Amino acid sequence: MSLLDIFFPRDCPFCENRLQSDVCLCEGELPYSDDIYAPLYYVGVVAEAIKRYKFVGKFSYAKTFARLMCEGFDRDDFDFVIAVPSYRNKTEHALILGEAVAKELNLSCKSGVLVKVKNTEKQHNLNANERATNLEAAFAVRHSNRVIGKRILLVDDVMTTGATLAECKKVLLRAGVAEIRFLTIATTENLCGN
Repeated sequence: MSLLDIFFPRDCPFCENRLQSDVCLCEGELPYSDDIYAPLYYVGVVAEAIKRYKFVGKFSYAKTFARLMCEGFDRDDFDFVIAVPSYRNKTEHALILGEAVAKELNLSCKSGVLVKVKNTEKQHNLNANERATNLEAAFAVRHSNRVIGKRILLVDDVMTTGATLAECKKVLLRAGVAEIRFLTIATTENLCGN
């Protein structure tokens, strides 16, 4: 600790607690890390294309998105792909994207293993704290014997705060998954985890 730290103490930008060193203890619980790869930022034409994909049903975009997602992606060995699921009979735009990514990487995409068991408010209407609370206990693993010791590539369309991916990761790790990496089309510019 320097004299500057004594007279001008720094707070953690994430939990806002006073920093005792350069690294805050909360950093171990942040919802994103270098385990996430998103080739694009969610701005301009990218944001508009993703909105058309999700909300207008332009599912033909999945192949292009998957190619872009996998182009610069470090193609580690994964056992399979899982897409972030939707709640009951909703359109599975993430599953369509997951299947396209799996095809691009020559992997299988497993549906029905990670399931959304709770109907939640739409995330894009909520702030970061509300997003995390909204998703508590929203996901479950069915057929955990299929994921024990496996290396999984979890696919979603956009990472805004990382709350969805963090909740999915928590549930999958509890079920015995050995390793999880995240792949999304885009991330917001304020997340510099790329």
